[in-house]
Amino acid sequence: MFWKNTYYYFTYEVEAVDKGKSIPPSIIKFVKRYLKLRFKKLLYFEPFSNSVNGKAAAVFGSKEVTKIANRNIVIWALELYASWKDPEIKVSDMFKQTTKKVKGKTITIYKVPKFIDKA
Repeated sequence: MFWKNTYYYFTYEVEAVDKGKSIPPSIIKFVKRYLKLRFKKLLYFEPFSNSVNGKAAAVFGSKEVTKIANRNIVIWALELYASWKDPEIKVSDMFKQTTKKVKGKTITIYKVPKFIDKA
């Protein structure tokens, strides 16, 4: 199937960091449903904050990195965090990006391939 060779990661920009209110339940519900339709589970969560521009975000994913990380996940993560720190840097086109609106909130979906085609 087409989703077996793909990891899914979601980013959500947090407006205010507050216990229990930073990430709306509608966002979490959307992420879980999106992954369930693709036979995946929500296994990864990481908060991000940048002291330079005051940006805070949350990253959700379908692949948890425990001991050995997939090379593509590491490349994607480095590009993502670099783009958040410096707006001139962009995440490469190898990682397909889509933006969805969930009850007025914007969430970005990244598709990270397990393998890179050598075309």
